Amino acid sequence: MLANFAEDREIGEAEVISGILSDLGLPARELLAAAVADDNKLALRRQTERAAELGLFGAPSFRIGDEMFWGNDRLEDALAWAQRTTA
Repeated sequence: MLANFAEDREIGEAEVISGILSDLGLPARELLAAAVADDNKLALRRQTERAAELGLFGAPSFRIGDEMFWGNDRLEDALAWAQRTTA
């Protein structure tokens, strides 16, 4: 999220993601290979369908219970809502 929204980096490019993973000390090559595996593609498709069922659209979207928050500028509101509802 930081790379995309704060740094305006092209997170759809494997090289960008590889660099981020490597900077985090993670095995970029292995993780990228796993990400494009058929079972993970199917899982993503299912998650996307579930998001549509919940009324989520765009990114970032946050849902806490029945309450939806949309947009990076609503992240703090979503976190505050989550803290109030779990307290």
